Amino acid sequence: MGAGAAAAETPVPGTAIGIGTVSPGAVGVLRGNPFVARAAIAQRDFYGDLNLYVFGVRRGCGVVSVSDAPYLWISVDTGGKALPIGRSIRSTTGMRVVANVVRASRQFLIREGVSITFTHLDPRLGSVWHGSVRIASGSSGDALTVFSGSFAARWCGEM
Repeated sequence: MGAGAAAAETPVPGTAIGIGTVSPGAVGVLRGNPFVARAAIAQRDFYGDLNLYVFGVRRGCGVVSVSDAPYLWISVDTGGKALPIGRSIRSTTGMRVVANVVRASRQFLIREGVSITFTHLDPRLGSVWHGSVRIASGSSGDALTVFSGSFAARWCGEM
């Protein structure tokens, strides 16, 4: 689902790393509408990019499509570097981080002001990854998007 092929696959650690005590609590405004995160999943796509999907309803692993909208989709391409634990990842760190706001039948890309921090990663399928995401005040199409908070995302593996 990435915009282009990743330079190199984003590696997933071989063992659990970091502290997994962050509880979900992300809220914000997506395209001018209030949004409260109820569930999140993480998976690596066929390009090798890591994708975090944050939903307003509870859901588990599976194919994500526009019919799941509204949701926030954050794509991370590390260029083959390990995901840092406890450090913010932004496109200015030599990695690519972008967000997509998916509503109804449309998708809106946000390139600037997007950051993600992982505090716990575990390679076992079904494990929970913890961290936080922030989208500084930005525009997605013709509406404001601001988002901030923690996530507890189910690791779904390769999709």
